[in-house]
Amino acid sequence: MKHGFFQHDLETLDREALAKLQLERLQRIVRRVYERNRVYREKFDALAVRPDDVRSLADLTRLPTLDKSAFR
Repeated sequence: MKHGFFQHDLETLDREALAKLQLERLQRIVRRVYERNRVYREKFDALAVRPDDVRSLADLTRLPTLDKSAFR
């Protein structure tokens, strides 16, 4: 029986499995924006950060952040 938006497999992961999933998704997103978005790529390059540098969730603090003004 389905329960709306509840995804039992994802929402009941243990901490280790959740961290692994989060890291995989972070790495995928970072690679995608680096390859497809010039503004993000320039910010990454300015910080000397490459997608392959993301090896743990702690590396999230090394990634550039942008606000709307960066895209204007």
